[in-house]
Amino acid sequence: MTNSEIWMISLTAVIAVGGIIAATIFNSQLGVMSDQLTEMKTASKIAEKSLVAVQRAFVSPTVLLTPVRDSSNKLQFWRALIGLENSGATQTNKLRWTFTGGVDLTPDPEVNTISIAYGKDAPGGSGFLAPKGKVNIIDSIFNRTKMAEIIKGRGAYFLGRVDYEDIFGKSHTTKFCVHLYGGPWNTTLPDSALDALIDGFDLNFNMCRHNNCADDECSANDLG
Repeated sequence: MTNSEIWMISLTAVIAVGGIIAATIFNSQLGVMSDQLTEMKTASKIAEKSLVAVQRAFVSPTVLLTPVRDSSNKLQFWRALIGLENSGATQTNKLRWTFTGGVDLTPDPEVNTISIAYGKDAPGGSGFLAPKGKVNIIDSIFNRTKMAEIIKGRGAYFLGRVDYEDIFGKSHTTKFCVHLYGGPWNTTLPDSALDALIDGFDLNFNMCRHNNCADDECSANDLG
């Protein structure tokens, strides 16, 4: 074998080894780039979810109780306003609501559910809520007769369901149960004592132990 042939073989070997090294480096870099791309996709999804969470509409109930009295401070009635508030940074779409309520509902409202009942004959309505916007959906008057029932311990309840979409096209549900309460009443007291209690009573409310949820907190059955 001549020197020229030996030189050519050596050169070919060097080129081959260089190619193997280059391929190894390229494959290593390709693996690093693939990992980086996966991390970028994950970070992008997290950023997208964070953006949606910050920017989406979020609808929750509000409660306002106001007494109306005459010039002698005698109670005429209590007015209960229950509304919806969008605490999110963007508007709602396809907002709809339905509700029920009354004094001492049967069966127990704690285990009652509000099903989808949207339509022209259903109690409720539809509308639009801008960011930080509010709308009253229930305006109920509690006269002295109803207040007597509440003071005697018969709670008044309002149950509602709200369905809407955010600007990202995702559907949401909010359910609420508001309990207006009084009592305890001593049955040995005369009616005159009841009248005095009605005039001096401050109507209060709390949210029920059940039937208050939003989105994934509501069960599949609750969502219909």
